[in-house]
Amino acid sequence: MKKSYLVFALLLWSVISYSQISRLKSKIGFDKSGNETEFEVTDFGYGLHAGGAYNFYDNKTSRFIGNTTSAVFGTSFFYRNFFAGIELKPVVRYSEEQKEILFFIDEDFGQNMFFKSNIFTTQIFAGFSYHLASDISFEPYIGYLNNNFYVVEDSIQDRFDFNKARGLTAGLVISKYFKLKTYGEYFIIYLDNNFSYSNFSNYHPSLGNHYYSVELGIALKKWFVRKKNY
Repeated sequence: MKKSYLVFALLLWSVISYSQISRLKSKIGFDKSGNETEFEVTDFGYGLHAGGAYNFYDNKTSRFIGNTTSAVFGTSFFYRNFFAGIELKPVVRYSEEQKEILFFIDEDFGQNMFFKSNIFTTQIFAGFSYHLASDISFEPYIGYLNNNFYVVEDSIQDRFDFNKARGLTAGLVISKYFKLKTYGEYFIIYLDNNFSYSNFSNYHPSLGNHYYSVELGIALKKWFVRKKNY
């Protein structure tokens, strides 16, 4: 059993080491004065990503809003193989069966109110990148969700004090990296699969609390570069 753990630890370390060795190779270039200089990337970098996601809600939630399509915009910051970032996911299109209404109890009149509403999710996440050969990476992460429902009709929005729906998410990103001409920059195509606890029932007890998303997008990742010290 101990040998199995040792083999696994060695394989994991080799994956991480491969990632760092391949990324930290130096390059000969020219500084601002035109002098030949050797450069290397630092341990820090940042990235921008954008894409689209299809959201599959649980039965209780999909009864009212069906399944939705979201635009995705985000940014990330990196230290070695660790990363953290923020992502915005506004719903841009509902499925054909989408009723485009949600209901809340009107305590003044003792009846349900039906109205159109849009969903806007903010996600803060952190994870770790496992880089393999052929510039492919697997990136598990966990995150925190802040879900907001925005009512189309201003008059209804002013009448109701909506509860916040905060939740958690966990996912796995599979990325393919393409080196760009600029040193330390990569173009990325990625596929993100995540499962979220939305806490939508905090808006209304008839809504559910879970959904699954599939996201496809592109990204630009850049490592900061410096002159190599000898």
